[in-house]
Amino acid sequence: DEYFYFNDANAYSFDRAHRGWIADFDFNLSGNHQDRIFWGFIIGVKSVNYKGYSEYAETLLDNEGVCGSVAYADERKIKGTGFDVKVGVIVRPIEESPFRFGLSVSTPTWYNLTSKNSSFMLNNTPYGASDDGRSEESYDFHFSTPWKFGASIGHTIGTNVAIGLGYEYSDYGASQNRIIDGYDYYDNAESSTDE
Repeated sequence: DEYFYFNDANAYSFDRAHRGWIADFDFNLSGNHQDRIFWGFIIGVKSVNYKGYSEYAETLLDNEGVCGSVAYADERKIKGTGFDVKVGVIVRPIEESPFRFGLSVSTPTWYNLTSKNSSFMLNNTPYGASDDGRSEESYDFHFSTPWKFGASIGHTIGTNVAIGLGYEYSDYGASQNRIIDGYDYYDNAESSTDE
């Protein structure tokens, strides 16, 4: 039998491209009470659309020299929707003073997403397989961001100067990613969670 060894490559190429967006559509309601208490309520709807493509190719060498090339391509699409709720309030505790403080809370953004992946391998050598090695996969999953909390204080000096201080906290380690497998994904032990 004759054996061939792919020991090296004398050329390669790698291409990668990403494109996508998360579009926000906000519906809000706000008001104030006697110019002392100002409040706002927002419902946000998200539209997710992402596409990534990568391709890697090599020209191979065997024990007789150049013997052809191989290429691997991968395409992934992620689409879906999400929603969240934001609530905030600003209070002027002293009627005669412009001093104010504010508090805000944002729920997690809950996403329902679908990931579709298509991979393709092309073997342009005399020793390659006869098929192209194409594979496709699709699955649905939930992704949620963490809660977000904010606080601020502010004061106005005269009519030209405003000063303020704000703080926002969110624990991104609390983000959750779960595959939808037909069961209640909060209780199903077979669902996967990434933290």
